[in-house]
Amino acid sequence: MSSDFYIARLVLVEQRRNDPFRAPATGPPSASRHLPDGFSLDPYIDARGHLAIPIAKGRVSFVRKVDAHGCIEFNGAEYFIRRKLERQYVVATLSTHHRRVFIRHEGKLVKSFPFPIPGPIIKPLL
Repeated sequence: MSSDFYIARLVLVEQRRNDPFRAPATGPPSASRHLPDGFSLDPYIDARGHLAIPIAKGRVSFVRKVDAHGCIEFNGAEYFIRRKLERQYVVATLSTHHRRVFIRHEGKLVKSFPFPIPGPIIKPLL
């Protein structure tokens, strides 16, 4: 390999050492760090000046380990699942459209819980 490769690599290592939380460069900064034309957060700023981004229709899944009492912790709350599932992993899927959390173990629905979401649920932007 050429010495230019090693010099470029050393420059990247030095940059990462100086700023470890900086995302690695994958191309020109303008190529990956721009907002779409016409995008603005102004419509989502309320009267008090706080950012109030609406929740979009969709799902988010989390893996949780069931504790010795048959419970999992999800979003700061404890949910009882089943005692026989203790020390096993389950998938908790939050469906914003249904406003529920669905708990699955090995692909089978075990339980579901209501999950209140204040405000309207909008269509995904993308």
